Amino acid sequence: MAQGRGKVIPFKIKTFTGLNNIDPPEQTKPGELQTANNVDIGNNGQVKRRDGYVSVYTGNIHSLFAMEGLCLFREGISLKRLNTDFTATILRSGIDGNRKMAYLSLNGNIYYSDGIVTGVIQDNVSRTWGMEPPSVPTLTSASGLLREGRYSVVLTWVRNDGQESGSSDITFLDVSQGGGIYISDIPVSSDPTVQYVNVYMTTTNGEIFYLAATVENSVTETSYQGDCSEFTIRLMTQFMSNPPEGEMIEYYNSRVYIAQNNVLWFTENFNYELISLDNGYIIFDSPITLLASNQDGIYLATENETIFMSGDEIPLKRIKIADYGAVKGTSVKMTADVLMPIEGLNLSGVAIFWLSKKGICIGLRGGMFKNMTLTKYLFPESSEGTGLFRQQEGLNSYLVAIQVKN
Repeated sequence: MAQGRGKVIPFKIKTFTGLNNIDPPEQTKPGELQTANNVDIGNNGQVKRRDGYVSVYTGNIHSLFAMEGLCLFREGISLKRLNTDFTATILRSGIDGNRKMAYLSLNGNIYYSDGIVTGVIQDNVSRTWGMEPPSVPTLTSASGLLREGRYSVVLTWVRNDGQESGSSDITFLDVSQGGGIYISDIPVSSDPTVQYVNVYMTTTNGEIFYLAATVENSVTETSYQGDCSEFTIRLMTQFMSNPPEGEMIEYYNSRVYIAQNNVLWFTENFNYELISLDNGYIIFDSPITLLASNQDGIYLATENETIFMSGDEIPLKRIKIADYGAVKGTSVKMTADVLMPIEGLNLSGVAIFWLSKKGICIGLRGGMFKNMTLTKYLFPESSEGTGLFRQQEGLNSYLVAIQVKN
């Protein structure tokens, strides 16, 4: 209904086009709404009451993750799995703080981190994400067949699935002609998945490490009394460590990327549990607030800008796509072909939605980017939130909840 010069003029709105809280009410177009509480607007422009919900688990929970029948969440000091009967199983306890957990599903495992702790869910059991390198052993002289010279030694852990840790710091011993090396104070890992300790050493006055011995994790001493002639297996994990804790984790092109404040760490190629502390990182000018990848690259935002990084080799190419950042935690992925046509965009592959400081954005293959609400809707200021992609009765929706600043 509309009123003009003393009389009411009826009119009908057949379809609704969405929200507009930027223009004054008198300037909005027919079909635009300033508020739309608990309703969905379908592709046909019709308004439908949003479905309610039923509580299936009661508790102070957060950091929900669900994929292919697996549901994880944080509650108190624990990381839990929701069972089919809506009870919960503790996968890991003793997690201090109440920080939001990030998850990454990769090759049947779920990698997780909250910026303080890390781990991997493998076969419904939580284990460490990589292994911290061992401490150095003690070397003393023994009898043997070594030539006179200096010999260096390092240790690594070996997990029961064959994974090997980064190496310990280097320790060395000067050996006389016809000598050997007695290795003591070999550390014993408290990680139940660690099965062996590998002992690597150099040849006479050498710099390249070779496998010299393998002992059970419970063994604290061994010796080498040979002449190095059997050395063939080289150390491949020197100067590497387990991945650090991060607030966001993502996979792209054979590496896992970890956002830790303003540092973006990346794992070794095809080895998601080792990272180079020397050069496995990129530093940005402010904290990272978005980390989301598709088949062509990574969308990354800081507090000041949004970029698209792509390429097959490190360092990745960077293209700046916006001079503003993102609201942390709000990104979601979906198959682009479920979306309605968007002018100027090729809807193929993986689509990424997130809430930026200036509206809801979409990122597509090749760095195609568009702010969908820049001229239509002004969101409250927020630094953190969460996003969800929902498919219900033929309606595809990106839902976002944000923590509004006071």
